[in-house]
Amino acid sequence: MFDCSEERKISAYKPQRARLLTIRRWYVCGAVLACSLIILLSGCSLFATPSQSGTASPGVTPEATKVITPTPNYKPPTITLTVSNCPTLSFSWDSLIGAKAGVDKVQTVTCGSLEGPGSLTALVGARYYTPDAKLDIYVYDNLNGNPTKRFSVQGLLNGDVKVSPSNTIMTAEATPGNSTPTLPNLFKEYQWNGTSFTQVLFPGIFPDMTSYQAHQSQAMVNANMPNEGWRTSGFGVLDMLTRRVFHWPQTRDQVVTFSTKNNVYIVESFNLGAGGGGVVATLFHLDNRPNTIFEIKQLTSIDGGLTVNTPAAGTQLTSPISASANYTANSGILVRVVLYDNIFFAFEDTGAIHGSASSGAVTFTQLVPYQLDSKGLREGVVAFYATNQNNISLSNDVVLVKVFFSA
Repeated sequence: MFDCSEERKISAYKPQRARLLTIRRWYVCGAVLACSLIILLSGCSLFATPSQSGTASPGVTPEATKVITPTPNYKPPTITLTVSNCPTLSFSWDSLIGAKAGVDKVQTVTCGSLEGPGSLTALVGARYYTPDAKLDIYVYDNLNGNPTKRFSVQGLLNGDVKVSPSNTIMTAEATPGNSTPTLPNLFKEYQWNGTSFTQVLFPGIFPDMTSYQAHQSQAMVNANMPNEGWRTSGFGVLDMLTRRVFHWPQTRDQVVTFSTKNNVYIVESFNLGAGGGGVVATLFHLDNRPNTIFEIKQLTSIDGGLTVNTPAAGTQLTSPISASANYTANSGILVRVVLYDNIFFAFEDTGAIHGSASSGAVTFTQLVPYQLDSKGLREGVVAFYATNQNNISLSNDVVLVKVFFSA
């Protein structure tokens, strides 16, 4: 290292050379001193700094340019054709729907009586060779003559399609805004009405909102999957609803009646938490078969203190909906209205609605706007929560109304 005190010796050299040496030594000494100070903060090198690319964010030291490994090319899946219950036919399914090599391919074909007893129809599912695994579905009839397309749905993301035991078409898909794109969160059901296929409403509310979900649940029970046995008990299903959705700490259940005419069970559940109250549930067996799982189709207030005027069950709603009900109030807080989609996700919540009177019979009407993440119709529930406490989270009476939400 240079000794900066050596400057006084420079006078012994020739003037021109002395000046040059003085400049060099002061330059090096200054650099060393500056580096010593900088080392205390961030380190210093006497070598050149590698060049940087891009613009650094404020307060962030840019890193040296890194070598980025290219993303591996997407490898399309192998799509294998599966045909069920179809006679031998003279045409190719890929040719029938106009599939293109390397773009899409028919993956499943299921023949059955989708257009009524004695009919022969084919439900065709064509998969795309894309990361989002889109699925197009088609229904063809007149298979032994000139096959005719009667119905189609295009572009189901990570889609799936099945035929129900009652010969309806059940679909599953992921919506574009789904936080987990590979996880289906939208389920629909279509049924032949004599002239065309139309979307229909599954009667169940909980634990399954749609036919596709209910039959998936039945498959889990059939496979003896753990922690699914509660679905085979009317008490178990109602207890799960009151705990998971209503957050009641403890309940007491009893069977009120069984209707042989309608093949439904009526079960009461009493809220043993603050303020009491309860609900009456009407349950049915899936597909009306005695050994299948239970589904709740109707839920009302246990004492009739909460009754809903609008919407009516089974109606098709548009935003904003008109939510109207009657309730016997015991506090300033009256009711809370929540809109649930087909996976029981609360996509709209009014919060506490204050009544016009602190007690007595009160009628209210509330406009509830909503927005869906997909077009078309979606099965869902309008829930009315009533309380006799000063905390709307402590509900005492609940009414659930099954509807179609449209967007």
